[in-house]
Amino acid sequence: MALVAERMRRVALAAAAAVESSFWTRASSPVARGKGLLAAEGAASELAGASSEGSSEVWGNRESGRRGGFPGVVHAKDVGKGGGQGRGWLSSLPLLGSTSSHVSVQVPGMQHQAWHQRNGHKVSHKLSMDFGVTGQRRGITSLPHLGGVAAPAIREERVGLYGYNGLMDPQGFRVLVREAIETSEGIIHDIRHAAPSVAIVRGLDDISNTVCTVLDAAELCRNTHPDREWVEEADRAYLELSRYVQSLNTNTTLFGALVSAMEGGCIEGEEASRVAAMLRMDFERGGIYLPEEKRAQVEALNNRSTRLGMQFGANIINDSGFVDIYPASRLRNVPITVQSTLQRVQKQDWPGVVRTGTRVPTDPMTVQSVLKWVEEPEVRRQVYLAGHSTPRANLPVLDELIATRHEVAQLLGFNSYADFFLRPLMARTPDAVVTFLETLSTELKGPAEKEFALLSQVKQQYEPGSPVRSWDRGYYVGLLKAKAHNLDARVIAEYFSLEHCLAGLALLTSRLFGMALREVPLAPGEGWANGVRKFVLTHQDEGVLGVIYLDLFPRTGKYTHAAHFTLRCGRRQGDHDWQLPAVALVCNLPPPQNGAPSLLSHGEVETMFHEFGHALHTLLSRTEYQHLSGTRGKLDFIETPSNLLELFVDDHRVLRHFARHYSTGEAIPPEVVSGLRQSKRMFSAMDLQVQVVYSLMDQAFFGPQSVGGVDTTAVIAQLQEQHTPIGHVEGTCWQARFNHLVGYGAGYYSYLYAKAFSSELWAQYFAADPLNREAGEMLRRDVLQYGGSRDPLRILKHVLGEHSMKETGSGGIVPNTESMMINYGL
Repeated sequence: MALVAERMRRVALAAAAAVESSFWTRASSPVARGKGLLAAEGAASELAGASSEGSSEVWGNRESGRRGGFPGVVHAKDVGKGGGQGRGWLSSLPLLGSTSSHVSVQVPGMQHQAWHQRNGHKVSHKLSMDFGVTGQRRGITSLPHLGGVAAPAIREERVGLYGYNGLMDPQGFRVLVREAIETSEGIIHDIRHAAPSVAIVRGLDDISNTVCTVLDAAELCRNTHPDREWVEEADRAYLELSRYVQSLNTNTTLFGALVSAMEGGCIEGEEASRVAAMLRMDFERGGIYLPEEKRAQVEALNNRSTRLGMQFGANIINDSGFVDIYPASRLRNVPITVQSTLQRVQKQDWPGVVRTGTRVPTDPMTVQSVLKWVEEPEVRRQVYLAGHSTPRANLPVLDELIATRHEVAQLLGFNSYADFFLRPLMARTPDAVVTFLETLSTELKGPAEKEFALLSQVKQQYEPGSPVRSWDRGYYVGLLKAKAHNLDARVIAEYFSLEHCLAGLALLTSRLFGMALREVPLAPGEGWANGVRKFVLTHQDEGVLGVIYLDLFPRTGKYTHAAHFTLRCGRRQGDHDWQLPAVALVCNLPPPQNGAPSLLSHGEVETMFHEFGHALHTLLSRTEYQHLSGTRGKLDFIETPSNLLELFVDDHRVLRHFARHYSTGEAIPPEVVSGLRQSKRMFSAMDLQVQVVYSLMDQAFFGPQSVGGVDTTAVIAQLQEQHTPIGHVEGTCWQARFNHLVGYGAGYYSYLYAKAFSSELWAQYFAADPLNREAGEMLRRDVLQYGGSRDPLRILKHVLGEHSMKETGSGGIVPNTESMMINYGL
């Protein structure tokens, strides 16, 4: 079985988000009722905690419907699975499995039925599968009811991390890993003795779900937990299960059983046939046909890739770097939200003379703020150099990762890792991707030159004779935008308090899908840091649809960008049940300061909506198999829904419902929104050029290798020279901090595909009325609900028409960029 290499690409970074293999689990405990409904229609966005008292609504006992009928939650199967990406990269995983604690729950307003098999605070998990051979049911016994929705009756009971009672302490990961492997081995035993049937496919999916239950909990923990002991145990669990996954990828018994079922005509139905074909392809891409010695070599190399990816991400988190600015007075005009991260430092220049300075951490949020707001160019230069030169320890890690992936690809018969990676995707070949990117770059060249000339002109007014450098761009772009549209970013942020933005998310779910987003209390022990919050997505007819954890503020040791981590994936469980999906949205937004709430820039609002788009894809997917659930689809498609969600925060018809001044309640004026939209278009060609460079860099790193490997810094310098008006800064190595190389290696172009397809979706369905319920239902029924169970080419052709894409000579497609260029004012 092939556990397709999606784990690490799930963590979409601040500029994007992504996530590939989203798994979801319908962990159903009774939903807490009360005042948690986010205000979908106005500025009063109180997110009061849910009350445990009273409810006349019934959110359960719904009849199971047909495919697409979205049955409600009657029985909860507590299964964990998740993903995200951050510190690690797991190569080639076709993850299988499902542990389910069959907890019969009735919902608020109804008596809670038996939390049966509860031992103290634990609920026994049993695997819901039967191959008709032994009739045994196996499962991970240390996982509890998985904290899907806090049950009022047991709210004060302590549970484990994420609601997993097996995670009462960090060492719990060791028990969960052992039980996941034991459970999976039991399923393998059943498969070995089973006659060919569709149950083989279900069994492979069960193994995936079982492993993912623990693997994805470890992935989230190792990227976000503030306690080092938890992080170390999660790292250990992640590595051990990653090695186990690689052994599954080359398991000839599992592969033989799958092939027998397929060739025996036992697999019927579109979805079962698709997942079987995907699993078979994944096995083959894992080297199942290779001689045993070479299979072992591929397995070892993939394990090395995992370790290297983990190290790359860990270095970014643990070595953000800093620069000391003397004297401190030079660091003027820094936003209040950044000032709290600065430290006073002193140094003695000569006896009796001590100077006071400021230590600036060079994490992305701080660097971006300094480059945008600080007037003195030398300060900006120092911060830019420091922020784009760490962690240098990642340069040899990246070199080894590139070489290791290339070696795997060649063992499998491919010219390069990019060739291997792209073969199953919509683009199909590196040539198609590079041609698409170079064509787009040519279209952008003229508009970008005009934008750069404007930057150069304004810089001459402040620094005559000085060319525009990389550290100048943010400052002068901000200056020009503010002057052109009378905008002050700090004033605009006053309309985007965090609570109002959460109300905006509720607005979309309500108006587009007829759903409610409610905040519920965390059970004791369920959260991992101060400020973590928990929401449930519900539908009045379908019940609880999923759980969203929010971890929104920065702290030491936390993943430094924005990401969607799937904590549990979903699939059908029997005739009437669904696993409840659960995700965590991780951001680093400005915390409350000086009595004011958390105030977001417009770009941060876009990021938040982007990540929520991934969450909706995970929570609203309805698939028979977790292997196809949510964002477990083709990488050059799965960023489309999240990019679409960004477009809603550019429209006054949406913003007027929730973007209100945090102290006066005044709705954001339409002229301000118009100015924001126009300001975004001012330097859009240069912005897109940056995305082109990232994407071409990605293809170059993982393309054909010359003797001695790739000089990554030289590649970047050449690409910037060819495709942007601002050249590379000597001495910098920003690729050492570009974590997408781990999770999206050879696939970064997917963001540009997504921008094109999402722009076309907006133009056809939402431009006339962005809160149109009919368009929302189309998005849900024709796009989101399929997860990866339907070929995205089929989805896009049905929804957008064939004119939205162009065929390549290699059988792949590239998007038509016309709507994207219009959207960007080009």
